[in-house]
Amino acid sequence: MIEFITGFVAALLIGSAALFFGLSYQGWIALDQYLSCRLNKYAWADETYSARMWRRRDVPQCARRVRQLDWLFERLGYGTDHCQLAYLRELNGKQNSPEYKK
Repeated sequence: MIEFITGFVAALLIGSAALFFGLSYQGWIALDQYLSCRLNKYAWADETYSARMWRRRDVPQCARRVRQLDWLFERLGYGTDHCQLAYLRELNGKQNSPEYKK
């Protein structure tokens, strides 16, 4: 239960900060990555929370979080399999500057 509450509070903080500061897509990614690293020892600096949850989906708490995040993002209109797609975007460097892709 504490895992759920912590995740929910983190999501509220990210969403509130993004709305308050009017963050762009890159701002969302940066805030997500920062909070993910700050709050968890298994996070990598250039990895979003959703991608990390998919990467660690063999851990029961992470698998549960994948289901929760996928449900939430589907209800918000972003389609299905959000965490898996976030993981694939990380692998392909989709959030990086075009200069890094050369």
